[in-house]
Amino acid sequence: VPEAKNRIAEAILERVRHAIEKSKPFRVYVVIPATVYMTVVNYFTRRTLLQDGRRGWKRWRERSLMSRIHILLKNAAPGSYWEGKDAESILSVCFLSSVGKSDSGRWDVGEIFVHSKVLVVDDKVAVIGSANVNDRSFVGSSDSELGAILTDDVSTLESDEVGCVKDFRLRLWRQYLGLSLDGLHDDMITDPSSEDVHKLWSSTSSTNQSILSSVFSHFPSNAITCYSDYVRLQKAYKSKSPEERAASLNDPSRLAQVRGFLTKYPPKFLGDDKKRTFAHMILEEIPMHAFL
Repeated sequence: VPEAKNRIAEAILERVRHAIEKSKPFRVYVVIPATVYMTVVNYFTRRTLLQDGRRGWKRWRERSLMSRIHILLKNAAPGSYWEGKDAESILSVCFLSSVGKSDSGRWDVGEIFVHSKVLVVDDKVAVIGSANVNDRSFVGSSDSELGAILTDDVSTLESDEVGCVKDFRLRLWRQYLGLSLDGLHDDMITDPSSEDVHKLWSSTSSTNQSILSSVFSHFPSNAITCYSDYVRLQKAYKSKSPEERAASLNDPSRLAQVRGFLTKYPPKFLGDDKKRTFAHMILEEIPMHAFL
């Protein structure tokens, strides 16, 4: 596998290092699809963010962003803001899911596929475009990409005025967290770096994941570590009649407690797939007739 040419993960890690050294709050909130149709893309997304590689002597070079943050936190100064905190207090990885009840009273769940490419930094800069965070989009000699950069000069805003970038982020977060869409509860999500906002984000995403995975057996969870098992569970659920689906749910009354769409990405979800070779996963994506 060729070396990655873009350095986005390294740039995030360097900013985390700075926050730990300066003993200042800093958060990274990542929202991705739970799965995409190519297992190779799934694999490298998980490996970059959450799951360490296991490839012999190269293992030290294949630590995930979460693991590298964990290592940095071990060096937090005694008495500093970061002493005793874990990597999830900095990096949060989530996906979006929607649960609802039909007119007939039956519950069901579905993934909201995150296809947009959006980066918001400090409520001052937003980048919205077509580029994925990978070499194919970033090397400059492969896919053609288009992006727009929005900026706010916060020094020119009145004390009670919200710039366009922050307003954009707030509108997204209201939906993610199940808050009032009219901004009535914006005081709960004003500062993304604060302890209280991070706790709200973490508790909402964790609670939603726990409820959904316990009610729906096919929903992404740490118990589903193999992609073939995940596909089998998905197919089995989809093949059921509406009555059979309803009967298969485990205490669906708890689904009324789900808030918004935000769902924690289970760190062990599909984790066993990292033991397969890269060639094996590539072959899964190529029809056999291509070799004939």
